[in-house]
Amino acid sequence: MKVIVSGKNIRLTERLREHSTGQLAAIQKYFDHINEVDLVLSVEKHKTIENSQKAEAQVWVNGSSFKAKCASADMYAAITGVADKIEAQLKKYKEKMKENRHRRGSINRTAEQRELTHKVVKISPDDGEKKKKPRIVRSNTFAAKPMSIEEAAEQLRTLEQDFVVFSNADTNEVNVVYRRADGNIGLIEPAFK
Repeated sequence: MKVIVSGKNIRLTERLREHSTGQLAAIQKYFDHINEVDLVLSVEKHKTIENSQKAEAQVWVNGSSFKAKCASADMYAAITGVADKIEAQLKKYKEKMKENRHRRGSINRTAEQRELTHKVVKISPDDGEKKKKPRIVRSNTFAAKPMSIEEAAEQLRTLEQDFVVFSNADTNEVNVVYRRADGNIGLIEPAFK
């Protein structure tokens, strides 16, 4: 498992890196193939902020992404908190996968599954001027795992995300499931004319 530790407004010491790696090592017991863990440690430099030490983690497992954040007055407590949150998400996800396997039987997948890379872009207006065109302020990539619509909807519920982009195993097209305001789940499929 590759753990990448980076910092904002903080000097990363070897002790912080070792603590981070040690805390995140516990998640390996849930999945054999954890590709990467990104951990960002940051400090808000403002006297009125109580929990100014923050840790944010993102883990990639078999094409799925898990995220967690934790803030504390102590950086070591924030790292432990974010590791606990990620571990809880992975445990819940693995239990759901086991339930689905027992309910439907095991799913045989070919070794040559496609992995699609997509960009996630957050757009925000310029400083104070809303009439200007929005600019791209953040870009992200992730692997879209081939799965059924039911599996994607289950991942949406399990991970408590707003949407999941996936490669539809039946049609081999990119689809999106999303959480609707009425509590139901919506599906977006491409239509080429």
